[in-house]
Amino acid sequence: MRRRRLLTVLALVVLLATIGCIRKTGGAVTPWERVTTQNAILAQSIQTATQGVVAAQTSNLITVQQAKPVLDFMSQAATIQKQLSAILAQAPSASNIPAIENLVNQIGSSAQALVSSGALGVKNPKSQQTIGADVQAIVSSVNVILSSYQAATGGQ
Repeated sequence: MRRRRLLTVLALVVLLATIGCIRKTGGAVTPWERVTTQNAILAQSIQTATQGVVAAQTSNLITVQQAKPVLDFMSQAATIQKQLSAILAQAPSASNIPAIENLVNQIGSSAQALVSSGALGVKNPKSQQTIGADVQAIVSSVNVILSSYQAATGGQ
């Protein structure tokens, strides 16, 4: 029951953090504005999800052992987001696309390892799918940034 509540809260937090319309006054949103906004949303999503896991652990909804692998993943995701930010701080260039693709692959591998490791203590396949979907939301955010970056640079 506690895990289900945690998963529901975590899924809701991630969903709310990643759903956002990019709007601006005075014209259309440029592809580059979309990239930078999506990167900011990713950073906020990681921070919010991390805070949710910490809150769940301090509220005794999950144990320290259950929180650790999720927090490790969030730490890796934050590191990748910082690396992505460093790439985005450079002038937009199609030559950066392979580096971004590499970051997408890293976060995808980390997410898959988290879910399939069993370290979360979740044995129910449906619950594993739910956790996988929550973790995949962060992976999807990085993929969206890659697609937007490709559009902004004209790269394939």
